[in-house]
Amino acid sequence: MNIRQHHLPPLATLLALGLLSTGCGRPGYTFSTTATYDVPALGFRADVTAVGTVPSDADLSDDGTSRIVLSRLDNPGVAVVTLQTSNQVASLPSRQTITYSIANRAPVTLPWGSIESEGSFRRILTAAGFTNQVPQAFEEALNAVSGPAFGPKSTAAGSSTYVTVVKVKPTF
Repeated sequence: MNIRQHHLPPLATLLALGLLSTGCGRPGYTFSTTATYDVPALGFRADVTAVGTVPSDADLSDDGTSRIVLSRLDNPGVAVVTLQTSNQVASLPSRQTITYSIANRAPVTLPWGSIESEGSFRRILTAAGFTNQVPQAFEEALNAVSGPAFGPKSTAAGSSTYVTVVKVKPTF
């Protein structure tokens, strides 16, 4: 048996390398973001912690989750409501959820993602006692608190009319 019999032909070598490179999983990067936003028109501070993975061929994460703690602006260290989002799979918006808890009440799970986020967020704010829901402030606040779960490119880093960025710290 000579040494040439142990080498793959050039085409087979290329095919094997191609299969190996496609089977390596999802490269990309993982992220962890902490952000704090004040929404004076609605009376709350939102502390957001989000984690997930952005695939190498994408701008946004489809597996990010976040924990959002809302507190009153006049007492920002005391949580009023805590929210936890489920997996943000963009292709299955009806399966995304958000679970919130207020004080000693039982946790409540609502639909989240796409068009469901707006109604669920309004319900959560009302249940938590944040009843001053200025429409434009509400929209900006919803975008600010839900964005970090989709990765750094969807995290509000600059203040807007109704949302003040207190801090944003992405980690890759």
